[in-house]
Amino acid sequence: MCTKWPSSVLKGSIRSMAVLEMAAALQGVLADIHWMHQRAVCCRVDHIATVLAWRRGYSAGDKLLSSLTKAVQYVGAAAMIRLSFKHVRRRSCSEAIVADDLSRGEVDPHVLQVVGRQALVDGWRQPAQSRVLFDWLDNPAPDPHLGPRLVEEARRRFPGIIFPGHSSGWTLETRGRNTEDVCLY
Repeated sequence: MCTKWPSSVLKGSIRSMAVLEMAAALQGVLADIHWMHQRAVCCRVDHIATVLAWRRGYSAGDKLLSSLTKAVQYVGAAAMIRLSFKHVRRRSCSEAIVADDLSRGEVDPHVLQVVGRQALVDGWRQPAQSRVLFDWLDNPAPDPHLGPRLVEEARRRFPGIIFPGHSSGWTLETRGRNTEDVCLY
């Protein structure tokens, strides 16, 4: 979902793949939050630490991953998105291959299988990147207020969406098993 990584990521200052996967999932949710509002969304990732952090609500050994995990929980709760994370083997299906290739800036024939030739001919909508998330990734540090700042940005971008969880200060405490209406790789 990210079209361009911040310079700190490109320089390798964020070494945790789990942080990058959580950031990519968060960017995917933020890019289409108006469409995912009040739906169930399953983010499929190939790094198990991302899934474990999601299940616990934090990472025991990675403060950056904890900040992102809590931000994803906050955004999901505020937008009433029932989020879940599921582990998939790396490059185990066409969608996972496309995500893996695109993360390295490569486009290959698998894109045609998933996106379709007509979509490539017609072009597809480039998702807007979150400036707040981009700035955080450029200078990452544990931030307990990242989630609320992301929701404020989303409220400005999509004024038609009501974020009841954000306005009342509600946070996501428990997560059950969700129906997978939408899948993000």
